[in-house]
Amino acid sequence: DGAASAPKASLGVKRQRTGANARVAGVIFDLDGTLIDSERATCAWIQSWFSPHGLEWTTELHGQIMGTTQFFPRRCLAMCGADPARVEALSKVMPDRLTTPEYNEYVAEKLTIKPGAQALVRRLEAF
Repeated sequence: DGAASAPKASLGVKRQRTGANARVAGVIFDLDGTLIDSERATCAWIQSWFSPHGLEWTTELHGQIMGTTQFFPRRCLAMCGADPARVEALSKVMPDRLTTPEYNEYVAEKLTIKPGAQALVRRLEAF
């Protein structure tokens, strides 16, 4: 169609030109899912709340809410098959968000570094 194609982004790396040399001024990327995997820990945390009530929160169910920034206890309880009355009762004793001090402590102990993340950071430091 003759239109010039837009330049492609390169991992969010911004280079500053200094004469013939190029230097990386900064790199911006999302931490979660790029350097660390918090989803497994988050899934386990939700299961730790559901298990005492005879409900199972699976990785398959978790995949349906992965990437969201909020915890939806009512929705998650319903996804586990809890009837509406049980959803109502249990949602009153469940936290209404993930970002509690207890969640942060739990997840911090279970975070895993994504394969290659350390090598990537070291390589970027060399720029």
